[in-house]
Amino acid sequence: MVCEFVYSTNYAKGLESIINNLAIEIVMKFRDKKVLVIGAGASGKSAKEFLESRGASVTLYDDKENLLDHDSLLYEDFDLVILSPGVSINHPLAQKFESKMISELALGFSVPHKKKVAVTGTNGKTSVVNLIQSAIGDKRGILVGNSGVPVSSVSAQIKSKLPVTEVSSFMLECQLINHEKQIQKIAKFRPKIAVILNISQDHLDRHGTMENYIAHKAAITKYQKRCDKLILNYDNVHTRGIETRAKKLFFSTTSRVRGAYVEDGFVYLNLRGRAKKVFKLSDLNLFKQHDIENFLATFLVCHLLKIPKKNLENLRAIEEHRIQYVTTIGQTEFYNDSKATNIAATLAACKSFKLPVNLIIGGVDKGQNFESMWEDLPQNVERVFVYGESKHSMQNSAQTAGYDSIELCEDMYDAIKRATEHGMGAKVVLLSPACASFDEFLNYEDRGNKFAEFVKSMGDSEEADAEIQ
Repeated sequence: MVCEFVYSTNYAKGLESIINNLAIEIVMKFRDKKVLVIGAGASGKSAKEFLESRGASVTLYDDKENLLDHDSLLYEDFDLVILSPGVSINHPLAQKFESKMISELALGFSVPHKKKVAVTGTNGKTSVVNLIQSAIGDKRGILVGNSGVPVSSVSAQIKSKLPVTEVSSFMLECQLINHEKQIQKIAKFRPKIAVILNISQDHLDRHGTMENYIAHKAAITKYQKRCDKLILNYDNVHTRGIETRAKKLFFSTTSRVRGAYVEDGFVYLNLRGRAKKVFKLSDLNLFKQHDIENFLATFLVCHLLKIPKKNLENLRAIEEHRIQYVTTIGQTEFYNDSKATNIAATLAACKSFKLPVNLIIGGVDKGQNFESMWEDLPQNVERVFVYGESKHSMQNSAQTAGYDSIELCEDMYDAIKRATEHGMGAKVVLLSPACASFDEFLNYEDRGNKFAEFVKSMGDSEEADAEIQ
């Protein structure tokens, strides 16, 4: 295999020089290579531009855009195949070229780059990578991956900036492939620091079983070595026992662990057998369980990166569409949690309120078993309003579980009206769908925006009525 040669006077001395020159040796020379990119979303288009700028001949295929007939591609020969995260590894083209296939993630990191931090998990990964990036600062770090910035689109920047990488299970599917020998060197995604925040039911429509889903999340550590670090949530049954060659560290809100934990309202750091009190939770304004867990994971990563403690003291992860306050009408508070596309996220959102909650859920269920949700709903949830493609299956699962505080609604807007009218006194109307949005909306952002717009229009109507009276 021919390799690209990259020269920089910055590589003249020291350990960084050795590491970067080793990286240069394994960068595949793409010139004159015939490459297939499957998926024409942001990642696919970025991969195409990345490859073409390096002299490759690129074919871009996408089912939705009907760019090409995929049957004809099955009979062609390609030197390399790039799989976009939006396309399943079970796609006919992906199965045909599996041994030559790598992820856009691996492609982007095939160039010399700074040691990377990678965060995955069913919930919270966007918040955590944003917290880490805020602590590092834009001069030193860059946010990439599932956050919306394909790695291949910023290949020049990751040579000098630390890539803080949000990683989904879709992006990790190629980690489990047995690659051809000449592809292996660029197929491996190896973060210096990897984090698995939690694992709960999600994306079973794509991964098939919970066991497969766990395996794909755990693939983040597959190529880590003993000098690398893997940070795990000790309180999550699916993450605690994940096997790795890397050094394990944990975070916990319930137990003393090697890593970071909470006890008596304080955050402790315990890396060398003697715990050290570092932060007071009330000083950080951390009260919700998921916020505390996210901070603990962020704190551990930043400590390993030698980020000053003061950089963490004023961190705030204000994430749109995640338990986001919208407005108050009368005694009813409205919250947009449209990003909650699985059961665990919805349950966590409900538990964050002390007031009675009228919960709005619905959409595309992604293969989840909703019987467990009805059994685990906290007592402050007074009534559930379901809408969308999955509403009848949700109602059936509720009946099976013996849960009867549920109403079927025509659509999300009907659900908002009913949830607003139900009950007396102070309450919360919470959109936390536990489902994907694609049956009625473009994405979860569109769904959350439409929810907020409708709720605010209700408030405007009430004010107008009051003025008339």
